[in-house]
Amino acid sequence: MPTARFHQLLATAVAAALLFVGAAAPASARHARSHRAHAHHKKRRKRHHRPVSSASDPTRLFAPDSVWNSLLSPNAPLDPASAAMSADFQTDVASELKQGIGPWIETGTSSTPIYRVGPGTPRVPVSVDPGILNSWRLPLQAAFQLVPIPAGAAPAAGPDAHMTIWQPATDTLWEFFKARHDATGWHAKWGGAIEHVLRNPGYYSTASWPGLSQPNWGATATSLPVAGGVITLDELKAGHIDHALAINLPYPRAGVYAWPAQRSDGTGTDPNAIPEGAHLRLDPNLDLS
Repeated sequence: MPTARFHQLLATAVAAALLFVGAAAPASARHARSHRAHAHHKKRRKRHHRPVSSASDPTRLFAPDSVWNSLLSPNAPLDPASAAMSADFQTDVASELKQGIGPWIETGTSSTPIYRVGPGTPRVPVSVDPGILNSWRLPLQAAFQLVPIPAGAAPAAGPDAHMTIWQPATDTLWEFFKARHDATGWHAKWGGAIEHVLRNPGYYSTASWPGLSQPNWGATATSLPVAGGVITLDELKAGHIDHALAINLPYPRAGVYAWPAQRSDGTGTDPNAIPEGAHLRLDPNLDLS
């Protein structure tokens, strides 16, 4: 099954109401990637990293009241263990600063390209690799049977090889974990697909692709879509980000997860470690203008 190592973002003065937690890569891998980020960003090919749409805002994926786009009330209650978990988080940040391996914002190798495709884009099958239960693989394979992947598409260069396809004309999204293309066509180890994206709550469920989908779909180990927490180029140009972001921690708590996550691959043994899916709220009094 896929891991949640979708190294997109870290909370470095970003204008979001909250962030969702996933797992990060081992420190040695993070160290190498953090030093390559700027050079790779300058050289990477042009991709369709555009903000996408919702019924009320043409720059957002998912429903306006989804977990990604909903405003968090300044009076929302804190978890009773908030102070202890925040302290553990600060310890992780201090450790990475001391080692010179983070924190950072991933801009290339392990984010996800988001290809926004037109209605005439030719459709091709994406084969789901064998090695998992047919009861899991076959429904996803059915959703991957006709995917409008544009010519020249390429997954992210990082170890998770994420790739996202978004077709506004059909209001459909496909995302892939370990995507690759060879002489026999497109393949992926896992992933997910969502119909009616603009009405989707921002996570996978049996309603994501009626008759096929399960909460264990998705290219991350939380079942939160990779694209939901990405900072797009247009948002950077606009100077503000009006949705929640995804943040990766080195050792999220093992054996538990917090809604809206549907699962976890956390490995942290500290009882104060933040679980995957947790909401991290910036101080409502923080001026981000």
